[in-house]
Amino acid sequence: MTDERDDELLRDQPHGRKGRSGRLIGSGGKHYRRPGGAESTLARNLRIAQRRPQVVLKITRYGHGGAKILDHIHYVQRHGKLTLEDENGEQIEDPRELRRRVKLWTEQAGATMEEPGPEITRKRRVTAHFILDAGEDVDRDALRKSAREFLAERFGKEGHEYLFARHDDTKQPHVHVVLNMMDGQGRRLHTSVAEVQRWREQFAEIARANGIEVDASRAWERGKAPTRSRGLMKYGAPRPTRWTKEQIRRGLAARKERLLSDAALASARGDRERAQALKTKAAGLRMRTDDKLVRHTVAERRGDATKTPWERARADHARRVALVFQAQADRLEAAGKGIQDQARRDQVKGAATRLRAYANDVQATPTRSQKVAEKLQQRQGRDIDRDSSDIDR
Repeated sequence: MTDERDDELLRDQPHGRKGRSGRLIGSGGKHYRRPGGAESTLARNLRIAQRRPQVVLKITRYGHGGAKILDHIHYVQRHGKLTLEDENGEQIEDPRELRRRVKLWTEQAGATMEEPGPEITRKRRVTAHFILDAGEDVDRDALRKSAREFLAERFGKEGHEYLFARHDDTKQPHVHVVLNMMDGQGRRLHTSVAEVQRWREQFAEIARANGIEVDASRAWERGKAPTRSRGLMKYGAPRPTRWTKEQIRRGLAARKERLLSDAALASARGDRERAQALKTKAAGLRMRTDDKLVRHTVAERRGDATKTPWERARADHARRVALVFQAQADRLEAAGKGIQDQARRDQVKGAATRLRAYANDVQATPTRSQKVAEKLQQRQGRDIDRDSSDIDR
C-alpha cells in the first residue's frame, strides 16, 4: 500500500551534511539511516497524523573541567537526594566514587579538574549532558526503563561510561544523563545534528516498545519548518521589525511625556529657552502615515495580506507536505476497497481519514503575521468593550 515516491519529499529535505553522491551522511562519513531501517514513510506519517508527543533529546551543555562536571552531577543528583545509576546498573551515592570517576574521565580526555580559562579558545569536551523527555502523561517506570535500554544500546556497547537519574519533581518527568565522550578504545564521540537525531529516533523506538506512544519526527516532516530555514528558501536576512499604528502611537505618547518631563526639569533649573524648545518639540510630534514604521497596519496583517518571503516559503512547504499526506490517503482508500475483511477495511479507512485530516490542518496553519493580527483584533475588541462599559456608567 506504500509507494517509494511517497518518500521523495521527506527523504530529500536537508538534514545533516551531504556527500558527493547526494546522500545524507552523519558523523564519521557514515550514511544517515533511521534506526528502524526499512520503516516506511506511511508508518511515520501515521504517527505524525495521530499527533503523538515528540520525544526530547537535547544536549544542554558540555563539560570541560572536572569541577564543573561535578557541580552538574550534584545538580542531577539533587544534591544527594537522588541515586545515580551507571552503565553497569550499579547505584552510586558515594561522593568519593563520583569524584574518582570524573577525575578519570578528565584524564582520558586530556583535561584537568579546573575549568579552562577564557584565554583558552579550544576547550576539550569531556562530557555531554543531555535530557531525555517523553511528555507529561508518561509512566515513570517505563521512562526509566526506556532510558536505561537506550543508553545501554547506543553508548554502553561502545564502552562509554555514563551516569543518569530521573527527575520527578517537575511538571514533566525526565531523565538527566552525564555521558563520558571517550569510549573504551579512546575514541571521542561526535555529536552532529544528524547523529543526535539518530539518538532521538532510537530512543523513541525503544520507548514505543515499552508502551510509550511517542514520535521523533522533525519539524519539516510535519510541515512546520522554522520561520527562517535555509533548507526552504534562499533568504538569509533577519525578520524585520513590524510595528502597528497602535504601537507607534504608544511610543509617541511615551516620548512626548519624556520631553515634557525634561522641559519641566529645565524650567525648574531656570533654563527657560531649553524648556520652551522641548515643549515645542513635544507639541510637534505627529503620526506620519507614510513613515516606514507605520506601513504595516492591522489591515495589512489580515489573512489576505502579502506574506513575507519566508512565510511564503513555509506555506509552500506545508502545501507540498499536505500533498504527500493526501496522496497516501488516496492510495490507502483505493487499496482498502479490495480488502475483504471488514475490520481490516475499516482500519485502513480510518488511517486514510487521519492522513487527510492532518493534510487539511497543515495547510490551514496560520502564519506568524496572521496570529499577531488575530491577537491585535482581540485586544482592540476588548478595548472597545471596555470603552463602551465606561460610557454606560
